Amino acid sequence: MIGCVATVVDITARKRAEAEREQLQAQLFEAQQMEAIGTLAAGIAHDFNYILGISSSGYIELTLMDVPPTRACLQSL
Repeated sequence: MIGCVATVVDITARKRAEAEREQLQAQLFEAQQMEAIGTLAAGIAHDFNYILGISSSGYIELTLMDVPPTRACLQSL
């Protein structure tokens, strides 16, 4: 006579934990991507603001050269 022994292990909890871990990793990856995009956008906005500041101050200086010193609008520039 030949005997057989079998063992059954419930791995439902392990599978659920693995699925949750994968979902959390995906969310973390997405958050890191969004952070990188935000950093890039902030850098671009800073550079754009810097360029606008330089160009506007240059135009103000050119305007001051053309406006006679007696003009009332000179006070606001």
